[in-house]
Amino acid sequence: MKADWDFPGAEEEFKRAVELNPNEPNTYAPYGEFLGCTLERFDEGIALENRALQLDSVSLANHVSAANLFKCSRQYDLFIEEAKKILDLEPNNGHVYLGRGYLLKGLYEQGLAEIRKGVDQRKNGSGTLGYACAVAGQRSEALRTVAELQALAERKYMSPFTIAIVYAGLEDKDRAFEWLGKAFVEHNDSLPEIKTDPSLDNLRSDPRFADLLRRIGLTP
Repeated sequence: MKADWDFPGAEEEFKRAVELNPNEPNTYAPYGEFLGCTLERFDEGIALENRALQLDSVSLANHVSAANLFKCSRQYDLFIEEAKKILDLEPNNGHVYLGRGYLLKGLYEQGLAEIRKGVDQRKNGSGTLGYACAVAGQRSEALRTVAELQALAERKYMSPFTIAIVYAGLEDKDRAFEWLGKAFVEHNDSLPEIKTDPSLDNLRSDPRFADLLRRIGLTP
């Protein structure tokens, strides 16, 4: 249901899953992330994430969900704490999450360094690196990276949302909305979180952003 952008239906499915198996952590974590990152019900979402971690404190997926929720709720110190736990469990992703946390705190040099580590180890993640370069003032590298991503998109699938994020970091609103529009057409699964994603904050005052939220089914 979430993938169909039927958000009331998705919530009912999550509720039902919890009722059927109240001790399953893999239900609480995505449910909490959905309530917080999509519907802005952060307190409820965090309570569910805490329950998931009580049931399984070493689950990478649970820590990733918690990190995303702290990011969307602008609790960046807690996001960084979760990123460090992810780093212990899975270093490649951990460096990227930690880098994002530093970027959100305005620690651009540290953030970019961590993301470079993660991208080098994962051998992918150019979109994340492009966004990091953009917000850290490395504009020429960000432009080069996004050009490479667009060229790659002509040969194989590349999430338009990834490219939109880099353009948002570059404050190129027209191209950011162009690629968000492509993400909308393909029903990209990242779009339901745009209402809370800090990467898009500089687009929020544009009337096109409110229009996109309405078309997705979210109240501006």
